[in-house]
Amino acid sequence: MQKFFFDMWRRVRSIKWRELEPWQIVLIVVGALVAIYLVIQIVRLLFLPAIALGVIYAAYQFLTSRSEDIPDEMKKSRRQRNVEEAVKNVEAAKSGEVLTAVEAAESNLEDKLDEVPDEEDVFVETESTANLIVKQVVNPETGFKEPDINRLIDLEEKRLAEADKTTEDIMAQLEARKRRLNKSDE
Repeated sequence: MQKFFFDMWRRVRSIKWRELEPWQIVLIVVGALVAIYLVIQIVRLLFLPAIALGVIYAAYQFLTSRSEDIPDEMKKSRRQRNVEEAVKNVEAAKSGEVLTAVEAAESNLEDKLDEVPDEEDVFVETESTANLIVKQVVNPETGFKEPDINRLIDLEEKRLAEADKTTEDIMAQLEARKRRLNKSDE
């Protein structure tokens, strides 16, 4: 089949289009139109039953659905529900009521915090790991828990001071050795 098409293509390319007579040109145009028509008919015959079955299935599903039994809330899209919830929350905030979504989120968060195991249950703390843990403290200005980074900064400053002290001790020892070596050379 593939060879047939390659042979046909080779024949079409070998035609000298400028030397054709008018009746040959008309015959080529009519042949091309008939070929296009046949391809369209074949495609239509193949896909028309599939399209018809799809339409019949969609109509069946539509006719057998009981949309009157579905609550109005379920008929709305997620975006519509989100917008309505946001409007309710804004109205509740304006009137001074406590937002139900915030309460639900806080209770959900508390439930999840109860599920989290304590640090002592997870691993045995050593002194070095206890120093590296960022503990949470309540910020008095905002009322939210925040990491206690100041403690870690102080710890790092102590380490740097110890490193400086160690460096000074090593330099003093080197100077003493250098003086001893200079005295022994003299």
